[in-house]
This record gives sequence, structure tokens and C-alpha cells, in this order.
Amino acid sequence: MKRFFLLPALVLLFLSLPACKTSETAWETAVYTDCFDTVLEIRYLAGNVQEADRLHAYLLELHQLFDIYNRYPDTVNLAMINACAGGDALEMDARICEMLSFCVRCEEESDGAVNPMMGSVLRLWKTALRDGVLPDADTLQQAREHTAIDSLVIDREKNTVRITDPLASVDVGAIAKGYAGQMAVEYAKAQLPAILFFNLGGNVCTVRPKPDGQNYRIAIQNPRGEGSLTEVSVKAGQCVVSSGDYQRYRIIDGVRYHHIIDPATGMPTTGKCAVSVIGADSGVADFLSTALLILPDDRAETLLSRYPDVWVLLVDADGTVVTKGEQAAAQP
Repeated sequence: MKRFFLLPALVLLFLSLPACKTSETAWETAVYTDCFDTVLEIRYLAGNVQEADRLHAYLLELHQLFDIYNRYPDTVNLAMINACAGGDALEMDARICEMLSFCVRCEEESDGAVNPMMGSVLRLWKTALRDGVLPDADTLQQAREHTAIDSLVIDREKNTVRITDPLASVDVGAIAKGYAGQMAVEYAKAQLPAILFFNLGGNVCTVRPKPDGQNYRIAIQNPRGEGSLTEVSVKAGQCVVSSGDYQRYRIIDGVRYHHIIDPATGMPTTGKCAVSVIGADSGVADFLSTALLILPDDRAETLLSRYPDVWVLLVDADGTVVTKGEQAAAQP
């Protein structure tokens, strides 16, 4: 276990919380670095680090189940599904089947903008961003031919998963972290009474009210500069999830290329540079933050109409900020 007792400065979203002055309301923070390839920060009522450790262990288990790159002893995970593409169905942990079913629903609701079968394409862009060399156009087109959502076959009754196309692969990077975060919120609410909130690589999930009873104040990062763009007031039980082209990108021949890929083109998205979503479900917020980056405005409006209870902040490529929903912005 990798655990530290400090507040990291590198989170994409950070919380403004005043220091506590009494033992009844004091809290502590534990930080872990082995979940979902990012930093996990857990804040809890003082003297209850064992609850933070239990929440970390729960998220680490989900990380190993949803990992598309690595295998683990005695665990059938997404990496094994990809390795067995074109072969027989594999019996899975029910949580994998549930998460993949949610991904399929997201693909349908977004008209294919968020597609869990984009693994062949995303693998090319991961290499491109690492090496600073754009994917070959023909190779990219060939990869796009192996992204059909119907090549993913899920049997919820038998808890089996199969990829029918041997050249296709699952990539749930747009959804898995948020989905796992929501599972962790529900676990903490049921079994960990000292957990206040956690921040999983910029996905901020509040579990219980602050000891002083006030709302959380969360700063949203400026995607094109230092510091925060704004602060928002968030109630206990809500989450904040952000996506943008500023998180993982590389300048190649003077052009910014990033990791959020539009399935319709096979290229990084353009038009918007950041989206933040506040809502009651971290998985839904993660999905929406990516879908709204990719979809054109008219289709984004159609998708948002299905989720009237979320608040959204969008930053266009020219820096224009647009908000939608009823969430009140907190003044700095």
C-alpha cells in the first residue's frame, strides 16, 4: 500500500476547506498513488485512518478489475478480455459486466460519441502522445474498422463477456474512474461513517456533509492558464468531474493533440477545451464530461435534456465559458 498523510498540490480540482479547531470536527487526509493511475486523496474524521484504508482497498480492487493493461493473480479482468478477443466468452466478476453494460448504455445515449470499443484507436493515440509522432492515416483508418459496439457481447445472467472481433479491444478510460468512484461513494455511505469525501485524480466525490454543515467549495481549474476558473458550491452527496484537452496532450508540429478522441473522425476533439459536470452520480458525470466535449452543440443539448439535474460548465476553444443548470457558483 502506498499511503501518505499530506494534501497534494497536483489535483485538477481542489477543495477549499477551513482548518478545524475542535477535536469533534477535526479531519485528516490520506493520499494513495496506486489506483486508476492517479492520486487518490481521502479526507476523513480524525482518528479513523482505518476507514480510509478500507476505502482505498475497495477502489484498488475495482482498479484491478477494470484495468485494461495489466493482469493480476486470481483476477479475470478487462485486460484478459482484450487478450482473448475473438475467442470464447469469459466468466467475469459481476461488477465488470455491470460496468460494461453501463458503457454500452452511454454509447447509445451519446450516439456513439463515447464508445468503449475504441481500444484499437486509443492505443495508437497513446503511442503518438508518448512519442510525439502522429499515427499513420492508413493505420488509423484500419483501427477504426474494429470499433463496432456490437462486437462486445455481455451476458448479465451468466456474467460472461466476449469480444467477437479478434482485432477489437475495450477501453473504458472515459467512464471507469467515475463509475468506480460512484461505487466507492455507495460503499462509504453504507460502511464507512467517518469518510467525508475523496478526490480520485480530479474526480471529487462528497460522501457526507462537512463537520461545520456548510457546502463544499470546489475550484475548477483554468484549462488555459494557472489557477482556477471559478469556484462552485457543492452539497454533500454530489460529485464534480472534469474532462479536457489540458490533462494529457502533446504539441506536434505546432498543433495540440490530446487524448480525447472523437470516434466519428478518429482524431482528437476540437471546439471545446474543457467540461466540468456536477451531479449526484460520478459515473454519469464522467460520461457526460467526455460526451459533451465530443458532441456538437445541438447533439450535446439533446443529451443534456435527459439529465435535467446536472450542472455543466463548458469552456470553448476560444475561452468562452458557458454554464447550464441550476447549480449556483460560489464566489471566490
